[in-house]
Amino acid sequence: MAAVVALWEAHANQFPAETLQQQMQQGPVVILFVAVTVKLREG
Repeated sequence: MAAVVALWEAHANQFPAETLQQQMQQGPVVILFVAVTVKLREG
């Protein structure tokens, strides 16, 4: 199962995406997000 996550503003700038991409080459990476606001959209 996968989830699509979008980050905005300071959260997007602080997220270490490049580091995580390098780590994913070696194996699975688990990310825990806390205080998430969920919005459901059709389509």
